[in-house]
Amino acid sequence: MLNNQNPLYRWSIILSLLSSFLVFLDNTIVNLALPIIENGLHTTRAELEWVINAYALSFAAIMLGSGALTDYFGPKKIFTIGLFLFLFTSIFCAIAPSILILNISRLFQGVGAALLLPSSLKLGISNTNNDNHRGKIVGLWAAAGGIGLAVGPFLGGLLVNYFNWPSIFWANVIVCLVMLSIILLKLKQKENKPIGKKFDFWGQLAATVAIGGLVFGLIEAPSRGWSDKLVLSSFILMVIGCISFFRIENRVSSPLLPHRLYKDKVFIISIIQGSLFNFMFYGLLFALTFKFQYSLNMKVLISGFCFLPLTAFVAVGNLSAPKIASHKGRIFVLKLGQTILAISLLSVLLLNYIHSPLWVILTSLVTIGFSSGLLVPTMVSQTLSTVSSDLHGAASAAFNTFRQIGGAVGIAVFGPLLGVKFDFDTGITICILLTVIAIIISFILSILVPKQQ
Repeated sequence: MLNNQNPLYRWSIILSLLSSFLVFLDNTIVNLALPIIENGLHTTRAELEWVINAYALSFAAIMLGSGALTDYFGPKKIFTIGLFLFLFTSIFCAIAPSILILNISRLFQGVGAALLLPSSLKLGISNTNNDNHRGKIVGLWAAAGGIGLAVGPFLGGLLVNYFNWPSIFWANVIVCLVMLSIILLKLKQKENKPIGKKFDFWGQLAATVAIGGLVFGLIEAPSRGWSDKLVLSSFILMVIGCISFFRIENRVSSPLLPHRLYKDKVFIISIIQGSLFNFMFYGLLFALTFKFQYSLNMKVLISGFCFLPLTAFVAVGNLSAPKIASHKGRIFVLKLGQTILAISLLSVLLLNYIHSPLWVILTSLVTIGFSSGLLVPTMVSQTLSTVSSDLHGAASAAFNTFRQIGGAVGIAVFGPLLGVKFDFDTGITICILLTVIAIIISFILSILVPKQQ
């Protein structure tokens, strides 16, 4: 596929894959550094959660509009803006002298990531009219993100062990500079501004208020209490934002979330499954990080190695998913992955409860990684397959918005359970049980998808 003689074709795909890898890598590479950051910057657990959730909040709140911005201004312009923002905020994260500066930097870093992701997909498929090639690019893009999501904990462990926690953000800087050089040296051609699209500013504002209110409330409620005025205010803003969003979307000619999308049953199921998956995956990474380093007193490097059974087999699953789907169909892959994942999580739950040796638990992470790897690219492909090509930007943005919301909810729910509201062993048992429930719900939703999928 990369043998195409058009250099724009090759370099746009390379950029697309690198950015997908980078954005999702940054979702998880920070996890192994959290205990080190907590000690180094003298933070509370609630402040520490914001290192993850500030990124997730802005990522989710801006993502929906970034698809429309990409359609309006063109993928190269939005991609370049997002890349510069991600680059400079990574530098500020690396040199942050306090948890407040770090969390503010992470908030703006999430905006850069939100601009990068949908524009990178559209950039990757913009130089081909071949539907077969386009489908392969979408699969590779999803797999690159899945691999980034998976290798984050291990790579984070290596960097933190040898170079301390700021090194995880300096790694971002290096990758960003590589991508920037490709844009400046290899993609010099100007792109034409798309015609017939208008950016829905008020819809974006309403969506930002709604999603920001929801995520902020869910993050702060466990520590502040559900009756806290700030928490209640955030949920009120969410309701106002939701009502405003749907009223605006029904009136504008180019809505952020076109009506054809949320009237599609398969698309709705896909975004719910994406949200449940991130709830499970991010929550599990968060819980295992603290189990390895706090409960088992592991050094950060050893903790990073303990994630290898999970991360290595995510990559195997990513590469296996398209091949299995081509013979058995996407729904078969989803059901297979969800079944293996649910059984694996139940085994971890049991093994943790009876205090099995660590190596036994790590063995279960192999199947968790493989099944998670099957699910990520399959969910992306299913989401995009249900809509026409002109809606790929909006569909991708909506899907990733809900994934980020799910991840933020996972961290918000799991954080207080780990030694704050309950003793650590009880808390991690509850966390793993919640991941099982999330995957069972996803499996039930897969049954509802039409068989031709």
